[in-house]
Amino acid sequence: MKKSSVKNKFTLKLITYFWLGLLALSILSIFIVQKLDNAIQQERLTNKDKVEMVSLGYILANRSDFLTAEARNFAVTANPLHMMRYWDEVFVSKTRDYCVSRLKQLSANKNEIALLAKSKRNSDALILTEIRSMKLVLEAHNIPNELTPEPVRNYILPEYEKNLSANNKMLLAQKIMFNEQYYDDKKLIMDPIAIFEKQLNERTNIDLQKNEHEVNKYRIYLITTISLLAIFIFIIIWLRILYLR
Repeated sequence: MKKSSVKNKFTLKLITYFWLGLLALSILSIFIVQKLDNAIQQERLTNKDKVEMVSLGYILANRSDFLTAEARNFAVTANPLHMMRYWDEVFVSKTRDYCVSRLKQLSANKNEIALLAKSKRNSDALILTEIRSMKLVLEAHNIPNELTPEPVRNYILPEYEKNLSANNKMLLAQKIMFNEQYYDDKKLIMDPIAIFEKQLNERTNIDLQKNEHEVNKYRIYLITTISLLAIFIFIIIWLRILYLR
């Protein structure tokens, strides 16, 4: 009878220890679940930011091409609608400015920000060439200065360009929009964007690998704790059966 009592006390003590272990594992599993959720959220955020940042480079390049297309169309057709669309993008939509400011919100990487900012500055510099072309077209058609957009109105053509015939002004307006210098200037806009996209992909791929490692690590921890919980529950049930005998 005494041996049975000692055995029962020992069994009860074991059950108590396993209950405490079960409690500790339950608390640990809650902690691991929170860490796993944070890691998954971070992975999703990195993916989302990567997609948005890549799109910012694309949008900046697209808007630069849009300005080029509208300026060229105006140089060829003299249709004021193209000039209106051009300046609406520059002064109203300001999509290129948005791309740079949004990147500053998303990325702490100074190199990436500097590359898009450089592309934007080069795009702004090209506007002077496009203004010159517009001025030539407007003067060729004798459009009053006060009816032109302010940047075009304030632009002063060299004297020899002012003295060109209307036909030659149109030809020059078209030439400067399609010559080798213009393509070189466009390259100065697109090259930083290409480098930006390359660096962004390299950096975010490393970040995503780290995120994936964190997610997998906490998944393994969670599976291990759940397995231990199952083992502890099985042992407690087995000890209870043993105690009740």
